[in-house]
Amino acid sequence: MSEKEGKYIMQAEEFINIVYNSGYATKKNAKKYTEKHPKDSYSDQDFIDVYRFNEEKKEIDHTHCTMSPIMNGKTTAFRNGIRGNNSSGQDWIG
Repeated sequence: MSEKEGKYIMQAEEFINIVYNSGYATKKNAKKYTEKHPKDSYSDQDFIDVYRFNEEKKEIDHTHCTMSPIMNGKTTAFRNGIRGNNSSGQDWIG
């Protein structure tokens, strides 16, 4: 960050690294955000916006998810915890 007239100027590369290291977004989505919103300097509001941008991308990506079938025809969507599908604590009878 460089200081100019009492304000910090954060360029895209530094913004991407801070966003990624702080957990606001993936590096890929942070880069996409800066490409979609090119600026000379990124501000606090951009951290909020990139977080929302990242969440939107995750929502879009999750719409393509499906449940994985397992050998007995059930799915892994049941809450089996760490014991797995073959334990006495499984969610179905059969």
